[in-house]
Amino acid sequence: MLTRLGSLCAFFLLLSLICVVGANSPAAAGIEVMDELKECIGNHLDEETAVWPSDGSAYSSATKLAYNFKDTNPALVVMAKSSKDVSEALLCASQAGYQVSVAGGRHSFQGSGVMDGYVVIDTSLMCELPVVDEATMTMRVGSGCTNAIMLAGVSNSKVPGALTLTGSCPSVGVTGYVLGGGMGDISPFVGLKADNVLSMQIVLPNGTEVTANATHNSDLFWASRGGGGGLGIITELEMKVHEAPDPDHFTHFEVRYKPSHSVEVGVSLQTFLMDNQDRRMGGSATLSEKGWEARLVFLGTWQEGVAVLEKGGLLDPAYLRSDTAGELWVNFVKSDYEKYPVAVHEFRKYAEVEAYVYCKQYSWLPGGLGELQQFCYRSRNQGGCNSTPSCDTKWTLDMFLAMAASRDSNLNVGTSEWSHHQEMVSGVGGLLARELSQDTWQHIVDVVSSSQKPKHCNSDFQLNHFANGAVGDLHFDETAFPWRNATMLFSYSLIDERTSAKEKQACIEFSKKYTSYFFDGPAKGEILGGYYNYLGSENDLSFYFGPNLRRLQDIKSSYDPLNIFGKPLTVEVPPVSFDTNVKILDEKS
Repeated sequence: MLTRLGSLCAFFLLLSLICVVGANSPAAAGIEVMDELKECIGNHLDEETAVWPSDGSAYSSATKLAYNFKDTNPALVVMAKSSKDVSEALLCASQAGYQVSVAGGRHSFQGSGVMDGYVVIDTSLMCELPVVDEATMTMRVGSGCTNAIMLAGVSNSKVPGALTLTGSCPSVGVTGYVLGGGMGDISPFVGLKADNVLSMQIVLPNGTEVTANATHNSDLFWASRGGGGGLGIITELEMKVHEAPDPDHFTHFEVRYKPSHSVEVGVSLQTFLMDNQDRRMGGSATLSEKGWEARLVFLGTWQEGVAVLEKGGLLDPAYLRSDTAGELWVNFVKSDYEKYPVAVHEFRKYAEVEAYVYCKQYSWLPGGLGELQQFCYRSRNQGGCNSTPSCDTKWTLDMFLAMAASRDSNLNVGTSEWSHHQEMVSGVGGLLARELSQDTWQHIVDVVSSSQKPKHCNSDFQLNHFANGAVGDLHFDETAFPWRNATMLFSYSLIDERTSAKEKQACIEFSKKYTSYFFDGPAKGEILGGYYNYLGSENDLSFYFGPNLRRLQDIKSSYDPLNIFGKPLTVEVPPVSFDTNVKILDEKS
């Protein structure tokens, strides 16, 4: 392998200079180029590894997207099983003049993992259940692993209270998650996923695999933590594992607020985050015409969590909806809770509280939780397969964690029928802010309550993740992710399978009215920048990388000067559009 690389690298580099690598679709090179690609792939990869357009249903399956409904037509999909497969496929593609795109969880809102005319290298098979090294409190994670598999890894650990950050969707691939920064329920306590990477194995455009960490290829390591990718193909990551402040208590709060107090609740949530009142409290929230619904994860007992929320003004009786009774579940045992009309679930394991979050998401899908029973039967687990799934039962959460540990389960496959498929039609994607004015909160309330919302257009305000606490412990240039002074990530305007083409266009137009307030209206300047993992289509790269863009461009010039990994909204070699007026507010100053 190394001998082949050494003898061919110079040849491929010279050949690439005369190929139109960065131009239009490589398929325009014609039949001879395709034949060259097929011959090279046939000589160096197993037959079942390559999926061609002529492969019918296998090709259709291999080109699906999880969060975009467009059809894709890559030249080839390589289902890589090892870093050697990755290297061979990369060299074959560059030799034949093709650009390369990398796919894992397929969750890009722009569908950028599977590009038309490209050679797509899919790493989803490069994953084994990670094991926590108790001596170093780390775990090695294959590039094809997902949020759910990382959660299963710490669930199986013997370390009490072992934590790893995961995002809101279980089937998101870990590599893309890291490349965009990576936020989740416990970000206020542990920071971004990118902050928790200690080392990476990366295959470069010339086919060689290198280690990137703080002391080896440190510029590549810096850029690969929040810089969006486009420098090489990550094959493995070494992750930091944390210990919870209380290893035996993990609490979920579900708090609903009256729609008549939506502005006040928005301001209160924002104040809570800006003041960093308690890093143990994380989570997300949604604002709809029915009011706010907060879904909070607290690293401690339910009593401590209640005290934190009371101190932050988030349990003001005047704000809380009272149309449902309070519930308190401690270790799957229910009792009445009369003090507040909120649902409280305390668990003994971190994995259980996150499994509960997954369960609540999947419980309202058309297929409900029946997939758990089917998985139980398929896995020949005869323990209670006839049980009626409920997020309040241990059997249900245990089945979620069993599915999490299986890479081919429908929990880990974002393109499966069980998953909820959506597409973000907002052109600005996910937005990061520190503080919104009261007038802006009123604007948000007016939009989500508007009678003009198009049919099958979800224009709720999604406060996807809290971005305070440990996220701000790093300076803006310590990794490629610059927005360290943000407190919240939010997004809106989603469509699903029911949305017609006419309804989609109406949703896009409605979204523009919504977002223009932030960019051309009174709230101009309140948005810090964009979140690359919720990529939009209307802003340039400086919107995502701010003052770190110039350094990213220089690193791109060093590692991928021929733009093998080039595609829309991926960092390119200079010059590209760069906004020198981007401001970074350092909350430490």
